[in-house]
Amino acid sequence: MLRHFFPEAVEPLLKSPKVETQVDGDSLHVTVRFPEGSKEESGRIWWILNRAPDGSPGYLQEMIPSENSKAMTRNSETGAWQVTIPFESDADRIDFFSNHRKTLEFKDYTFPTYLSTRYTRVER
Repeated sequence: MLRHFFPEAVEPLLKSPKVETQVDGDSLHVTVRFPEGSKEESGRIWWILNRAPDGSPGYLQEMIPSENSKAMTRNSETGAWQVTIPFESDADRIDFFSNHRKTLEFKDYTFPTYLSTRYTRVER
């Protein structure tokens, strides 16, 4: 709402980033790139192995396990957020999304805002 009523006083929210993946043996490398100058502050990823097909009862019932979460590291040279997820030997696919924070300031207030990447499935 602040951006709507005071567009000149508040920085823009985060825009959707680009997500790149690379399977390397028993690992999945994920890179998340925001447009230059986005000022995102954090990155965290959640994943699930071998989730049932989209829209199936199994897909809807099986949630991402709480232990399948990891902080992402920001590469100071490229500005991209990166992480490696273990691809267990019996897994055929990994589904994941990451979440990123940007704090907006207005007068004496700070407002943490968050944006998630698109939900992505990677097949091995």
